[in-house]
Amino acid sequence: MNEDRQTEGKPAGATVQEPAASRGAEERRVPSDIETKLLGDAPADTPEELEAKVAGKVLAGTRGASAPVKQAAVTVGIVALVLVLAFVFQLAQFPAPVIGVIVVIAIVMFALVLVNPHVVRTQAGRALVYTRLAKGQPVRVMRLGGVYQSATYLGFQSCEPVFKYIKAFDVVFDAEDAVRAATGHGVERVLALGGGGFSWPKHAILDHDCLHVDVVEIDPAIIQAARRWFYLDMIERYAGRRLRVHEGDGRAVLDKRARRLEAGEPKAQRYDAIVNDTFSGGEPVRELATVEAAQAVRTCLNPGGVYATNVVARDGDTSVLRSTVATLSQVFAHVCVIPVEEDTCASDDNYIVVATDGDTQFPGAVPFDEEFLGEVVRD
Repeated sequence: MNEDRQTEGKPAGATVQEPAASRGAEERRVPSDIETKLLGDAPADTPEELEAKVAGKVLAGTRGASAPVKQAAVTVGIVALVLVLAFVFQLAQFPAPVIGVIVVIAIVMFALVLVNPHVVRTQAGRALVYTRLAKGQPVRVMRLGGVYQSATYLGFQSCEPVFKYIKAFDVVFDAEDAVRAATGHGVERVLALGGGGFSWPKHAILDHDCLHVDVVEIDPAIIQAARRWFYLDMIERYAGRRLRVHEGDGRAVLDKRARRLEAGEPKAQRYDAIVNDTFSGGEPVRELATVEAAQAVRTCLNPGGVYATNVVARDGDTSVLRSTVATLSQVFAHVCVIPVEEDTCASDDNYIVVATDGDTQFPGAVPFDEEFLGEVVRD
């Protein structure tokens, strides 16, 4: 399972341009870039019509509420208000202690409605999906094993990563020049190991119009949860064939692809980049952290391609980080470490470890020496 874990981001909500022209007495405005991506080449509408279209595309895959539905919602709201007023009038007739208990129960129920909790039975245990506030914004999170496995902003910002380390995976696009020099094209095909809330695939697909991403997630319950609560269904409809979700084991997928490539199968394609954000509960997946796994990754990459993996240092313990760097250094010509400073839902330190045989400089990388290297992990 991927951990869109415990940490990221800066929302960059939709920016709306000023009305561009008038149509009779109604104002028209031009959709912003992100609205255009979600709506297609839709003509400019009145602000109300455009917002309805955007909301319909983004929120749970709906396509906008029809007039009868809106009318029904208004009717239900009026009826509810009348019932609440009647309840308050009746409540005033009870003794004070009874009123206090009823008010407490009502507050608890209201809080539960806002938080909207759901339990997901995953292969790693029970995960809790709920909504919380982060910097004053509602964020839906998945918590498992005491850490945040996934997170998403609600509505229009759903493709903006919450955790900073998710956006730090964009370091793979720094290898554009190296990949283009070797293959004639830039970073166009990426394999993502670990789905979770699909934060990076959503973000990358929306930001890069020609990008194709294959995502491997071992737990079908996580895929289902991502479609239901983390907008995976929305980005799948938008991306079409550019996003493919595979239920399976990441190491098995790497080994199979590597064997096909080594056998010279013509239909076996290499990737320009591979990103790894896999964890089992709160621990990294060992099968993907060995020399043999790194060798399979290297085989699956195009010349100049790059591998990026998320590493978490719990309570300042960098042993896993040092071991990851030592292990990848056995296989790749260049390995670098990029620290990520989190400010949302943060409790541990994240690092992106990048490995490549290409000649690429990665901004933000910190130097290390031989003494930093930890234990080399093998199958």
